[in-house]
Amino acid sequence: MLPSNKKIAILVYTLGILIGMNLGLVQPYLPIILKEVGQFNISFVSTLMTIVSVVQMLSSLFFRNKKMNQRPNIFFLIIELVIFIIFTFTGVMDLRHMIIIPVFLFAILITGFQIVREIMEYTMFPAEELTLYLGIVQSSVLVGDSVGGPVGGYLYNLSISMLFIVFAILNLIIGIGYTIIYSIHSKYNKRIALSQEIDHTLTK
Repeated sequence: MLPSNKKIAILVYTLGILIGMNLGLVQPYLPIILKEVGQFNISFVSTLMTIVSVVQMLSSLFFRNKKMNQRPNIFFLIIELVIFIIFTFTGVMDLRHMIIIPVFLFAILITGFQIVREIMEYTMFPAEELTLYLGIVQSSVLVGDSVGGPVGGYLYNLSISMLFIVFAILNLIIGIGYTIIYSIHSKYNKRIALSQEIDHTLTK
């Protein structure tokens, strides 16, 4: 069973695949990137990954504040644009000696990406079709994640710069795509709310 707006459902499914690829593209390779590109020893890489996990946990507290609930679409687009700028710049400039900086920024921003995306999904999809849309997103993310890992490994073998640039472009596409869907459904939800208010007034 598909939502009533099949075009939006297809767009959501496509973006879900890109989201899954986005999550699987870089994150599994962070230890390798730190070891090979940053030339850190294994024990230091393990320590860094522990710190990265702590940073992600702490940053999740920031992204779960009330302001994110009020304008999640704006914050989501900002996060995606920041990721695009940072990783495009890192890829183009090939800042190998500073690789630890984009890794920690990745930890913070990807946490915000996931939290704010979920907030958007719960607010932008029509309430009567919410479970359908969430099912579409979850299934497509899993498909994308299974593809993202091998693609990330292939790009990494080609060039770390290529991996970062592709990751940056994916985030830009996702940011724009989700912003468009949020705008469409926000207008739809407002029309439904107005229609219900008029019906309620007329039945009094």
